[in-house]
Amino acid sequence: MLKAVAALAAGKKFPQVALEVYGAERIGEKGLDSDGDLRARARRLVKKAQFLMKGGYIELAAGRRPRL
Repeated sequence: MLKAVAALAAGKKFPQVALEVYGAERIGEKGLDSDGDLRARARRLVKKAQFLMKGGYIELAAGRRPRL
């Protein structure tokens, strides 16, 4: 999760974030298009990271369950 937050904060787009989090070996030569499950996971991860960056960590610290 923190890798995704750091990558987004550095201005990287979705494919670069996924590559940084999951690695080139796991994504493969064809990219995320070849693995629908990995693509869905990466999208959820980016969505959660964006939530945290927009102040969602405060909700987590207060014990509230975030709505994504």
